[in-house]
Amino acid sequence: VLTAAATAIAEMDPMSIENLITSVGPFSLSKLPRIAKVAKAAKVTRVSRRITMAGLEHSFDRHAAEWFGGAVTRERHFEAWRALIERVAESRQVIRWDLKGRPTIAHLGRVPLPHTQGPGRHFVVQFFEDTGELATAFVPHAQQLTQMFGRL
Repeated sequence: VLTAAATAIAEMDPMSIENLITSVGPFSLSKLPRIAKVAKAAKVTRVSRRITMAGLEHSFDRHAAEWFGGAVTRERHFEAWRALIERVAESRQVIRWDLKGRPTIAHLGRVPLPHTQGPGRHFVVQFFEDTGELATAFVPHAQQLTQMFGRL
């Protein structure tokens, strides 16, 4: 753990180190696992994200029906889809993931459903790690959620 923490901190920019210290608080050896996790997350979040029309169209065509249920149309659902992606892209639950073997940065969020009480549904927005462009967005299934929670 000490090596992981030292490596992650060494790769951070000064502002991220300041944020790390602020979020973790006074140093103690018992906090090394937390420091390593926060430092790793800070490194992951350095890539600038861009929501592109190609990413929106791809994710809408493949996954919008999962969120909205049933048939979807661009005229009726596309702007709500865009807003959903923008909202979840702000999530601080960020992990490394992949899309068909290509590395991505995934944001995991839980979004309340309209006209319902309760915790809402999980939703994932992925950005390509190398370009920062929107890769896809989807409702994760139980196995994906378990894996994602394990990486947080």
